[in-house]
Amino acid sequence: MNLAVIAAFTAAAISLVNIVVTAWLASGSQFRQWQREEARPITARILALSGEACLAWSHADKAEDDRQKHLQEGVAAVNKLRYEQAQLNLIATPPTRQAAESLVNGHMFAAAQLLGALRSDLQPTPMDELTATLEAWERALIDKFRADLGVPADRRWLRRLRLRPGGGS
Repeated sequence: MNLAVIAAFTAAAISLVNIVVTAWLASGSQFRQWQREEARPITARILALSGEACLAWSHADKAEDDRQKHLQEGVAAVNKLRYEQAQLNLIATPPTRQAAESLVNGHMFAAAQLLGALRSDLQPTPMDELTATLEAWERALIDKFRADLGVPADRRWLRRLRLRPGGGS
């Protein structure tokens, strides 16, 4: 009789542990899902604002008469970019946060270069070089965020798989 009671209590304890562990795993999974759902549009806005700022920097570099207007547009985009980066800092993983920070810092550097060239005779970093650097940081942000989502950064492996004999149509 004692063995039956011990067996019942043991089964109940194991069942309770199973429930607790399942609930804990489910809540972690829900948090990660929420995190991905919230970070996705923020990252998309960061990339869109980065594109706007790059376009403004390019126009400011080439324009003579309305350079100040383009610089103001770029600075406005960077200010919005900084806000989005702050939001991403609250929920993203460290690699994604670092990539976003590098991108924002790159835009701030580009703004400083263009504003400095406007105010003095200093020769700024060539715009092509700045744009290439900003695009590399955008790609780094995309790669880090895709890694957060569990999506491979490079999809060429899928194409290679399809091109193999018997690898698909």
